[in-house]
Parts: sequence; structure tokens; C-alpha cells
Amino acid sequence: FRCLLRYLLGWDFDHDRSVDGGGILGHIRAFYGTSEFTERGVLHGHFLIWLEGGVNPSELHDRLRNDPSYQDRFFRFFEDAIHHHLPDIDDLVDPDFEPRVQRPPWEAAFVTEVKRCGEVLQRHTCRAVCHKYGNDARCRFLFPHEIVETSYFDPETNSVVLMCRDGNVNYFNPYLLVFCRHNHDIKCILSGKGAKAAMFYISDYITKMDLKTYEVLSLLSRAVARIPDSTSATNVADSAKTLLHKCLSQFGRQQQIHAQQAARYIQGFDDSISSHRTVPMLSSVLLAYIRDYYLLLDQKDYEIDGADEHELVQLRIATDREGNLVEANQIHHYVHRADSLADMCFYDFCRCVRIERISKSAKN
Repeated sequence: FRCLLRYLLGWDFDHDRSVDGGGILGHIRAFYGTSEFTERGVLHGHFLIWLEGGVNPSELHDRLRNDPSYQDRFFRFFEDAIHHHLPDIDDLVDPDFEPRVQRPPWEAAFVTEVKRCGEVLQRHTCRAVCHKYGNDARCRFLFPHEIVETSYFDPETNSVVLMCRDGNVNYFNPYLLVFCRHNHDIKCILSGKGAKAAMFYISDYITKMDLKTYEVLSLLSRAVARIPDSTSATNVADSAKTLLHKCLSQFGRQQQIHAQQAARYIQGFDDSISSHRTVPMLSSVLLAYIRDYYLLLDQKDYEIDGADEHELVQLRIATDREGNLVEANQIHHYVHRADSLADMCFYDFCRCVRIERISKSAKN
């Protein structure tokens, strides 16, 4: 992935910026990617890439709606970067052609190689996996895609629709296809619902568990079944510790790690790669807190005034056996932030504020 980002996308890892000449997508402002291994041990990644010169989607939609010359430049850029069809040339692709194990050609044969690699790697053929999860009568990947002869902007839905001349070819970049020699899917996510769908999809991949729910329940049931029945009086806390230990041990025994995945971790590589240091934001915990807060408001049968407003905040404060407070989470820190940060939103708080534990020497 670092080679792809350095030599094709033009990112300078030494100075954490795009190189002066840019890459195949122009100059990059930032990126975030996560990698995972399939059940067959194949490494693949999901990346979000921010380009220099990119504008807010609302501003983009206004410019596409009101500036024909900008719209023309916009679509010429993305039609050059993202293809949804293969070159229309007479070239019979050998059924045994395997681009993943061959070196890319020189420029004279580039178009032919796009055709050959595209037929093998980017052309979709429905298989059993396409009809999982109740999609018996249709492809769950929505192939074939709708044919679009000319890229256009729909002002009513704020949709950016790129040209598609072959409904069974997945979106690709010809340079990524030829020089990486692997299948990929590349999209412009500046289009209303499409942007939200892509963000949810990538976020789900980044945060998903390695084990599925039914696998987790199966492992937990095995752990509980292995605990021997005891008629003697046992401390409740000790029993809980034993159960927790059994569950964790079961997870450790059953977790599948491929050899190449283990080698990756031993070499010190992480599951993600980014252009900037990232900070976790517990947005799901915040939503749960807000939901509980307003549920409590609905249950109150009196008007809220200034004096009672702070009494409605529900917080669980945990202590250890010595009575010391257990470290709170991000939501607690934000709710009880200092008055000087009263006007700061949750996003800026997570991005700009760091909580540090005061040492005993500092307290004294």
C-alpha cells in the first residue's frame, strides 16, 4: 500500500504531503485506509482519499448547477480518472491469462493491457456469493449497472452521475489496474446519497468485528458449558472471573490468523495507514447518551427550568474498591468540560483536547 501511495498517488511519506508533481489523481490532501485479510488469506484494503482543491459537497453542487465550464472540467477530470468501460479494441484475451503474476508492459502496449487486465479483473460475472442474504433474484452488487452515455449532474437530487458504457465492468483507474494488477473499485463520493452510502460502507469495514455474531455466541456457549458444576459455596466474584477467563481463552483458541497476517504484525505493520494522526471519536456512545437523555426528558412530568436542567443529566460514576474514581470515557469529559470550552462542539473537543492524568507529584 505504501508503494501504491508513494509511486502512483504521489504521497511523500518523509514530509507527510503530496509530491510537487502530484500523482494519477492530482495532489492528495489526506488519506485513510484500512486493510484486512479474506478467509482465503488475501490482503485487500479500503481507502478514503481527499484531493487538494476539493470543495464542500454543497458548494460543489451549486457550482455544477450554475457554472457550465466548471461542470465540463469536473467531468473531464473524473472521466479520465475513473473508467466504467474497457478499451474498444480487437484483442482476444487468453482464458489462462493471469495478470497478477506478470509484469506490466511499456507504454506502447498500455491500452491493450488495460483491455486484457480489465476482462480478467474488472468484468463482473455473477456467482453464488452475489445471491447471499436473500438476494435470490438479483445480484446484491447491483450488476449490471445502468448504462450512462454522458456524465451529468442532476440538480434535483444533487447527484453526480459518471459515464458508464459497460454495465458489467466495475469502476477502475487504468493506471491502478495495469501497474497494481488487481481488481479494485474507485468512486467519486461527492454525490448526496452516494457519499453517505460509501462512508457507511467503508466505516463498517473499518470497525467490523473479525467474528460474526453467531460465531461469538457459539464460542461463549462452549465456554459456559466447560465450567464444571460445583455444589460447594463459591464466591460470586470468583465465579465471574472464572467465566470471563474461560470466555477469553475460548476466543484466543478459536481466532483464525493467516500466516501472512501474523508476519505483518510481527514486522510492526498496523491494520490501518493514514496521512495524519487520527483520534478516535466515540460517536456511537454520544448518540446513546443523547438518546438516554431525551428518553429521560420524556419521562419527566414537569417543565424544565434553569435550576433543574443539570439534574437531568444521567452519568454513571464507577469507583474501585478503594473508592477511587475509575477513568471516565470521552462523553464524560465533554459533558464536564471547563467553562472556557463551553462553545466547543463534540467534534472539535475530540480533535483538539487531550486529557492527561495529573501525577501525584504535581498534585502535591
